[in-house]
Amino acid sequence: MGNRIVIYTIIIIICIACLGIGIYAQFFYKYSDKDTFLTGNVDEEIKTEEMYQNLKNNFDTIFNNKVNGISNLDELMKKEQTEDIVYTIQTVKESQNGRYDLNINIPHINLDTNGIAEINKEIEDIFVTKLESIMEQTNSYTIYNIDYVAYINQNIISLIIKATLKEGQNSQRLIIKTYNYDVEKQALISIDEVLEMKELDKNNVQSKIKEEIEKVYNENLAFEQAGYTVYKRDIQSSMYEVENVDTFFLGQNGYLYILYPYGNSNYTSEIDIIIF
Repeated sequence: MGNRIVIYTIIIIICIACLGIGIYAQFFYKYSDKDTFLTGNVDEEIKTEEMYQNLKNNFDTIFNNKVNGISNLDELMKKEQTEDIVYTIQTVKESQNGRYDLNINIPHINLDTNGIAEINKEIEDIFVTKLESIMEQTNSYTIYNIDYVAYINQNIISLIIKATLKEGQNSQRLIIKTYNYDVEKQALISIDEVLEMKELDKNNVQSKIKEEIEKVYNENLAFEQAGYTVYKRDIQSSMYEVENVDTFFLGQNGYLYILYPYGNSNYTSEIDIIIF
């Protein structure tokens, strides 16, 4: 009889302990870098994917019209010594009833090195020319916003310009332009050079691009079948091949962003963001 009581007591204690652990795990436990319940590659993969998703979700918040990162670049390379490596050369905040609403910040790369004048000229041709045409036109009400952000990773300056454009009854466009300039080489760098620099396998990068684009395609297909209007991606397009990537940048802590801003050529704000 005494042994029975001891056994029952042990069983009750174990049940209470299990119940307590379950309640703790349900309401209080969160993953941490020193996690002891999940170990190995599976845990790291979960945390990495969560981190990438957070970076995607916060993409719109990075455009602060500033340079991020510590610059160890030679001051002699700067054209204007009192300005930052990238600075706002033109700001327009103006609204005219029935004509336009403008919030414009035009960036300028402040380096006296090869190719920089051409880059700054291209930025002016794309964004300032559009601004001027909007201010001159009287046909339709237009909303035009431009912001940018720049990152410095070692010798690489990445400049990302984001414009939103709503013209009359047309759908709003999201336009993204990126420049990645190697100060040491004094030239723009390609996606292949970035992959080599970051020691990323091209086949793995291609697989992830394919996986993420197909995931969005299938999600949109379900929405379309439910009666919603969606932006249709051509998943067979060569634009999704790594060698054809032309909109990318190195962000905070050197994360590689590959972007597909469909508004660059269409009336849409759809964008796919893939991070490595």
